[in-house]
Amino acid sequence: MAKAGRPPKVDHLKKSFIKDIDSARSLVTKIKSVAAINPNSSTPRIHVKHAQRVVELAFMGVVASWEDFLEQVLVRYLAGAKTDSGYQPTLRMGATSGISHSYEVIMGDPKFNPYKNYIGFGSPNDVINAAKLFLDHGQPFQNVIHPKIETLKNAVRIRNRTAHSSSKCITDFVDTAKKMLGQDKLRQSYRPADLLEAKAERGFGNSVKDRGITYFEALMEMYEDLAKGIVP
Repeated sequence: MAKAGRPPKVDHLKKSFIKDIDSARSLVTKIKSVAAINPNSSTPRIHVKHAQRVVELAFMGVVASWEDFLEQVLVRYLAGAKTDSGYQPTLRMGATSGISHSYEVIMGDPKFNPYKNYIGFGSPNDVINAAKLFLDHGQPFQNVIHPKIETLKNAVRIRNRTAHSSSKCITDFVDTAKKMLGQDKLRQSYRPADLLEAKAERGFGNSVKDRGITYFEALMEMYEDLAKGIVP
């Protein structure tokens, strides 16, 4: 926690989040390089299904880190944080006395304990709405997040399908995958890793499509760009 009277920092949060993204990228690259349908080889191999699970977990970890990044940055901005480049959002009210106070203000609970609870920014709309309450025009969150709000929602549905097997999670994921792929049907065993490893043909513009990168990498680039916009 930051000391009273000293505005907290935020740039280290951006660096840490981008490090998490790079770690996920590295893990996915390494696991795919040793994946094989038939693991019998003189070179150690891992079955494709197990490799896909690693891809899904790597993605899920980045989404969790993103939500934590948003929470940690917002509570610090409310406490008067300024980026290393000099950016400081305009507060609609005075700055809080520190990070703990920011949590109390956001949650409307003077007894809120961030060590035992969390805000929960699973929905991008929740982030924007919270920012609008405390920051002038919700900036920087509003302008940065809103253009990508549907893609962020898709990412949450992919993450949820990795974490849960409920009928809702399955239905949401299937609908999302069909939309992202531009297909009417998916094979019965289609899973999040299949989508993440597919070429990003839709939803990210021609610059991404022309490079032939996967949805996993396109989403990693999106998260990195968003982080740089929120902590400029």
